[in-house]
Amino acid sequence: MMWLDNNKYVLSGGIDPLVLCEKYDCPLYVYDGAIMHGSTSA
Repeated sequence: MMWLDNNKYVLSGGIDPLVLCEKYDCPLYVYDGAIMHGSTSA
């Protein structure tokens, strides 16, 4: 989940996505593990 906090986006756990982009470069794809865990493939 992502939300705005003081005009900055924050990911679940308080992670700043800009820090992830600086570390891993862009584009950066972020997935919600809880949603992926509940999904099944046909």
